[in-house]
Amino acid sequence: MSTDRDRYLFGQILGAKFDALPEPIRSMHAVPFPKVSEGCCTVHRGRNRIARLIATLLRLPLERPEAPIQVHMHRHRGYEVWERKIANRSFASRLRGLDGRQVVEKIGPVAFRFDLVADAGKLSMVLRGTSIFGIALPKGLWPQIKAAETVVDESFHFDVSVALPLVGLVVAYQGTMVPAANAGAALPGRPIVLFDGICNFCNWGVNFLLRWDRRGVIRFAAMQSAPGLSLLRSNNLSETDFETFYVLDGNRILGKSDAILHLNRSMAWPWRVGQILRLVPRVVRDSLYDLVARNRYRLMGVRQSCRVPTSDERERFLS
Repeated sequence: MSTDRDRYLFGQILGAKFDALPEPIRSMHAVPFPKVSEGCCTVHRGRNRIARLIATLLRLPLERPEAPIQVHMHRHRGYEVWERKIANRSFASRLRGLDGRQVVEKIGPVAFRFDLVADAGKLSMVLRGTSIFGIALPKGLWPQIKAAETVVDESFHFDVSVALPLVGLVVAYQGTMVPAANAGAALPGRPIVLFDGICNFCNWGVNFLLRWDRRGVIRFAAMQSAPGLSLLRSNNLSETDFETFYVLDGNRILGKSDAILHLNRSMAWPWRVGQILRLVPRVVRDSLYDLVARNRYRLMGVRQSCRVPTSDERERFLS
C-alpha cells in the first residue's frame, strides 16, 4: 500500500526505516518540493595543492569558521536537484533512485552510487560505486565520501566530507539547517515567471521554458491566479495590466526583453546563443517586445481559463 513517504526519493528507498527517523531528518527529505532550507556551517578545505585546485574548479566553498548555507531542493526530469549555496559559492547535484534500493548522485559527468543506512536516529550515505562518463572506476580510485545526517538540539545536523586517494581532504562542511520561511518567495537563482494565464502565446512560452530550462529552476505563476496576484501586489506591479510578463529573481524585478534575456541564461544549448541579443539596444528590443505583446491574442488566441498544470508540472507552479 502506498504511503506519503513513497512520494519522496529517500522514503521510497528506506521504506518503514524512513518513518523511524527523527522528524527533522524526515522533514528535510519529505516536505513537498520545491523547498528551501537554510542555516549555518563550518567549512574546511584540504591543504594539498591538487585538492585545492579541484575544489576551486568545482566551485566548492572556501574555508570558513562560520558560513551561511542555503539549499534549494526541487524535482526536474526524474531527479531531485539539490542546489547548495555556502557563502558566495554555489554547487549542485542531481539524485535519483536505482532499482529502488540505492541512490545515484550526479555532479557533472561524475556519478556516485550510495546505500542509504538509517540506524539509531542517524541517516548515512555509504558509497558503493563511482563512474565518470558512465565508465565505472576501480575501488582504489573511489573518493572517500562521508555524508551523515543527525539531530542536534532538536535541529537537523549534517556532516559531509570528501577526500581523494593520494590527495587527501578536498572539502568538509558541517552545520545545521531549518526550513526557510520564504520558500515560496522569489529566491536568487530560482526566478519566478509571472505570465498571462489565458494567453496561448504566453502558455507556449511557458512550455518552451519547461522543456529547455537545463536545471529546472524556473517557477511559474499566472498573473490571474491567487499566487500571481499576491506577487504583483507585494511588488507594486499592476494587477489589471497583463500585457507585460515579469521575472522575479531575489530582489530583482525584470520585464520585457530584459526578462527574456535573464531567463535565457537558464536555457540549455543551443538556445543560450540568444544572449547575443544583449548587444541590441534595449529600446529596440523592447519595441519589438511591445509589438508582439499588443498582438499576442491575435497571433495565437486566448484560453477560456488559466492553465492547469499537469501532475508532472505541478511542483514548478506556485499554488
